[in-house]
Amino acid sequence: GVPGRATRLWVPVAATAAAGLLVSTQVGGVSAAAAAVRRGAADLWRTCLAFVGDWVLEPLRGIYNTIRHREERLALMGKDSLKGDLDSLERMVVSFARDHGATDEAELARVAAAVQHGDLTAVLQNYEDEIRRPFRNTVAGDLVRSVLIQVQKAKVDLELAMSALDKLLRANELNFAFLAVVPALLLTYTAVRQGVRLAVRVLRGPQRRSFALVRSGLREVERLLNRANRTTTTTATASSGSSSDRLTLVELGLLVCEIQTLRGCVGQMPRSARGAFREDLAELGDPAWSVSQRLATCRRM
Repeated sequence: GVPGRATRLWVPVAATAAAGLLVSTQVGGVSAAAAAVRRGAADLWRTCLAFVGDWVLEPLRGIYNTIRHREERLALMGKDSLKGDLDSLERMVVSFARDHGATDEAELARVAAAVQHGDLTAVLQNYEDEIRRPFRNTVAGDLVRSVLIQVQKAKVDLELAMSALDKLLRANELNFAFLAVVPALLLTYTAVRQGVRLAVRVLRGPQRRSFALVRSGLREVERLLNRANRTTTTTATASSGSSSDRLTLVELGLLVCEIQTLRGCVGQMPRSARGAFREDLAELGDPAWSVSQRLATCRRM
């Protein structure tokens, strides 16, 4: 006989109770996981913003400033630093030569011109003589003075090298800026492109499924009308042309089902094509239309 109510319901009741107990024990873990997911999403968003600001926008702003000559960012020394040190070295050597008997202005001018080309012969000759008695000349001679002049000369040589490096950096500043920003731009472009593709795929997923359903429905409608048309033609031939060229009740029911399925896909179509598609569906479902007329409409669609 028919089992009792308790026999029939004990399995779903037990399953429902077990499911409720499991869900109640997992609510806390689910909420914690949701909070962790939200924090991770916020951290990822801030990281993306920082990456775009520091590695894309800031280098692009630097390139703009470089092209507009608003600033020189790659500079190791000031513009007037080398000139000041070179003039100081020239005055030191001219004073040294004057203190050692060079009183002719023409000779002092030659010494100054030689210093501009890095020649310290007037100092080095005296230095060679002073170094013979280093202890006595350190106290009573000009050994310390000549050494300090050479220290100034080494400083000028270092600044000349830095000036050459400055010129190289300024000449290639735009290249360095592009080298810095191109990897970030490529990474950003790739990420944005893949994100757009994923979004388009997600958004167009229902539309693509609807289009596939429309193609399948139209194929079934055309097959149905072709079978009906062949049957009608055969019947007309057998009865010497006396055919109504109409669908049977079974064929009409199948056609109505397919039309109803196609009508459900109208919302996924472009707005400009919805009106024409509805009119074609109305023609397919019109009982006054013959099989050949409906077949022509289906082929037009």
